[in-house]
Amino acid sequence: MTMLSSHALHDALGILGTVCFALMLAPQVYLNCSTRSTEGLSLPLIVLWHVSSLLAAAYYAVSDDSDTYGILSMMALAFFCGIVEAQFLSFRRKSQESRGVGFTMGAGILCLTALSALSYVALIQVMKPLADVVLFAVGDILPSVLLCVSFFPQIYEFVHRWSIKGYSFGVTFFDVCGCTANTVLIAGKPGLSFGDKIAHAAPFVSIIIMHCVLIVLAIAICSSGRGGATQVDLAESDAKP
Repeated sequence: MTMLSSHALHDALGILGTVCFALMLAPQVYLNCSTRSTEGLSLPLIVLWHVSSLLAAAYYAVSDDSDTYGILSMMALAFFCGIVEAQFLSFRRKSQESRGVGFTMGAGILCLTALSALSYVALIQVMKPLADVVLFAVGDILPSVLLCVSFFPQIYEFVHRWSIKGYSFGVTFFDVCGCTANTVLIAGKPGLSFGDKIAHAAPFVSIIIMHCVLIVLAIAICSSGRGGATQVDLAESDAKP
């Protein structure tokens, strides 16, 4: 009975993590569509998430303790990163007609999805013959570093504009929930040493920490009373006597 409960908890956490990663960019996609703009959102943030998710997914696929839920989580993240990247391309000019925007977005999503799939397969082939130390560096350490670095462009957007407008904190909610589920899943995984557990959980813990930084900064911006203002709003306000 205990073993069955353990398996049920493992599956529940794995499904929760996968679903959260699949949904995490949905609020951002909705916000971008409703405003027909990606202003306020950092493109480097999304691109680095995309690259790191593909690296991590390939690593999970070739490592000795292959993690199905980890692969699904990272590939879902890569897919939705492609959607947001297509929105950056589609909404680059506000004067575009709706039909043109829809065509550009659809073509962009299709191309980026295909590119992600091909990149995933190629990375698996590249990683397979690598020595364990090199594989660990490329598939675990590098994505962790990229995930940490990726938040700095968004932090810059917040500080430079002194506004959180354009970024959906629904992303933060789902991302933190998914990362927490995956971290707990890894912590309770049998057969892994303590060091291996820390290494596997590092990308997820890194994301949680950086989201906390975004939240603290957002609170500071909102506390100033100008958190929803755009640069144009602030410039007009400062120009008034």
